[in-house]
Formats: sequence, structure tokens, C-alpha cells
Amino acid sequence: MKVDRMGRPISNNLQGASLNIGDRVRMSALGRERHPRYGDRQGVIVGIASPSILRVKFDATKTTVSIHRGYLEHV
Repeated sequence: MKVDRMGRPISNNLQGASLNIGDRVRMSALGRERHPRYGDRQGVIVGIASPSILRVKFDATKTTVSIHRGYLEHV
């Protein structure tokens, strides 16, 4: 079983959300308003930083970023 950096078990299903690890996402309208530099980027959810924060690897970037789940939507 996978565990997060705090030793808590994690699964591919993010509880209480329709977003799962491996899903393709883009910034929502609210996300683009709050973080305009991310614009219309698309990427993949690669992990969970906290219950409300997801780790996303945007296309054409080398690193992942932590983004609030409310700022993301399915492609």
C-alpha cells in the first residue's frame, strides 16, 4: 500500500472528489483567475499533497506543482 510523506495510507481515489490520480486536468475558470500564469495548461494528477491540495505535472514542464482541487477540472 502506498503512503504519503506523513505515513498515512493513500489510494488512487481521492476521497470526496471526482478527481483521481492519473486523470488529465486543466485549470478551471476560478483557477485561471487566481493563477493567471498557469493559463490554459493541461496536465496529469500525480499525487496528493493534502486533502485539498493535489500534485499536478503540467505538460511541457519538468516539475510538479501543488494546486487546490477547486482550481482544477477534468479535460
